[in-house]
Amino acid sequence: MNIFNYVNTKSKFLLSLLLLIIMTAVMLFTERQSGSDHGIIIKLELAPSLELVEKLTGSYDEPHIRWLRLNTELDFFYIISYTALCFFAFEGLLKRFSPSGKFKQLALLAAIPGIFDVVENLFLLN
Repeated sequence: MNIFNYVNTKSKFLLSLLLLIIMTAVMLFTERQSGSDHGIIIKLELAPSLELVEKLTGSYDEPHIRWLRLNTELDFFYIISYTALCFFAFEGLLKRFSPSGKFKQLALLAAIPGIFDVVENLFLLN
């Protein structure tokens, strides 16, 4: 027996939204604890070279670097939350506009950004 069979799509969507809000707050907290400029995580994610990453983090001591690393590790939970949110949003829309279930597999497209984000995090952590 799967508990998710008994929970409707709207409830799953709302639960995912709550998780996303919680994870957003946690991610902002860990970024602030790193003592970095607001948006440093985005700058690190978009840095085109290792030299720029080293320049961006060069002035941080070890405790601050650990906070940045923790933020990236927590991003995996954030990925799960936004992927679930998108999946249940797509699923709800598809159920409403295609009741036959003909296009149900399209909801799996919600996983594509999450997959790329996981790859990005793995590169950042290495």
